[in-house]
Amino acid sequence: MIGLRTRLTFSFAALALVPIAAAALVSREVLSSRYHQEQRTLADNVRRAAHRQVERFTHRVVASTAAIASSDHPLVGSLLIDLAKFGPNLPADVLRSTRERSAPVMRGVGLDALTIASARGLIITAPHDRSAEDEVDARLIARARRQDGKATFAFIPIFTGDTIDEVLMCEAARIAGGDDQWVAVAGAVAVGPGLIDPVRQAGVVDARIVDPKGRVIVAAAGDFDAMAGGPRLRLPLVGGDGEPVAWVEVAISDASLSASLSELSRRAVLLAALALAVTVALGFWVARRMTRDLDRLVTGANAAARGDLDHRVTVTSRDEISAVAHAFNAMMIDLKASKEKLVIAERLAAWQEVARRLAHEIKNPLTPIQMSVETMRRTFATQHPEFGEIFEESTATILEETARLKRIVGDFSELARIPKPKKQPCNVDDIVAGAVALYRGSIAVKARLAGDLPVAHVDRDQIAQVIINLLENARDAVATSELQEIIVTTDLAAPDRIAITVSDSGPGISPDARGHLFAPYFTTKGGRGTGLGLAIAHRIASDHGGTITAGDSAMGGASFTVELPLR
Repeated sequence: MIGLRTRLTFSFAALALVPIAAAALVSREVLSSRYHQEQRTLADNVRRAAHRQVERFTHRVVASTAAIASSDHPLVGSLLIDLAKFGPNLPADVLRSTRERSAPVMRGVGLDALTIASARGLIITAPHDRSAEDEVDARLIARARRQDGKATFAFIPIFTGDTIDEVLMCEAARIAGGDDQWVAVAGAVAVGPGLIDPVRQAGVVDARIVDPKGRVIVAAAGDFDAMAGGPRLRLPLVGGDGEPVAWVEVAISDASLSASLSELSRRAVLLAALALAVTVALGFWVARRMTRDLDRLVTGANAAARGDLDHRVTVTSRDEISAVAHAFNAMMIDLKASKEKLVIAERLAAWQEVARRLAHEIKNPLTPIQMSVETMRRTFATQHPEFGEIFEESTATILEETARLKRIVGDFSELARIPKPKKQPCNVDDIVAGAVALYRGSIAVKARLAGDLPVAHVDRDQIAQVIINLLENARDAVATSELQEIIVTTDLAAPDRIAITVSDSGPGISPDARGHLFAPYFTTKGGRGTGLGLAIAHRIASDHGGTITAGDSAMGGASFTVELPLR
């Protein structure tokens, strides 16, 4: 609760801040509006400049190609004469001479690629890619007819050093010669930084060239992605099919606006800080003193919520907060005492219930033992003629019931001495597969394992015992069923929990039995079970911080699901 002194302090501080904040907001709005208008003008200018630069670049390619693709040019003119003289199959010396002269001609007019093909599409010379020479490529003829000297952009293979790389180029193709003898000429210039350098302005405008997938072909001068906030422009570099083969991307920075607004904000904050310094100083001291003790109380409350009942709150002040702290500490002492009593009472009640059920289980075998002894004594006293047969039956009953007593006591000892889990990283699928393998050949058990479960920190032997106990129950359940089938599945129940489910085709679980399934010595098997299998499984699952639940399976029988935390 904020005191009167603190509320007054913040009220005066708010009154001091209002005119400062209003002036700062108006100034920011005016400055931002003016700057955005300037940026729109700059963006228009940059867009026009980029268009002009692309036009100059394409005009240069068109002009260079047109200079070569002429009957008056020495290279093409002599080639047309040779074609007229020798036909399409030029002699080797003519081809060699033409190819030797083509490279200097290409460089002389500023081209990076030059291809000349005959009317049949045979590549006569290609100094930028010698591997293409003597190949037939009808596409060049088609481009020359379609473009008719106009420039388009395309990725063209060029021999660079020891490899041939596809390079983005501006290409112009046209037909040179007359109707009788003609060749297709295609000239191209590689697209590089020179195309976009005139557009760039250091710190204000940057540009780059990317393909349609976003791969950078010509990198920006600086950090392109860091120029955030300002307009972004895109200019297509169109191919022969009318679709863009690359894009010129231009980024305009708003760093100037950000710097101006930051400076304005800094000055406004500085002025506000000076105005607040005096009015807040006293209020801050009071608030700090109050919240320090309240924070300790909050820490104590969190400790109580976690169950740390030994935590005590230390408060040095002598006011209402101190009284609350003392009351809180007294409450923690009472809670700890009550919790200890409750734990003892719960443990005593649990073991009393187990002892009661154990006594009941032990009492059952004693009755047939007593009756067998009395029968032997009575028949012996009367010297009954069938005493030998009665003796054999009675002693067999006594031995059988004695073995049952040993089994009951042994299972009780196992329940009482279950150790704490020794957890280690384990693959739950491997544990389940090992348990299922024990039953192969005796009954139909199918394992449907997830296969990609994360590693769980569990006690391998104890979890295997849980699965075996559930499989034993399932085997007993399907023993009298026409369809004897058991399915074990593993899955991820939650991001931090693994589920193991054992389902059977048995008779299922009756409504009366559902509430007692995991109680010690509760069994639906008559004399064939001790009723400790599910109790032990429940104990192990609980010790792992997990759960075990029962339900109905899709096959009409019972289904038991064990959920275990990964850690």
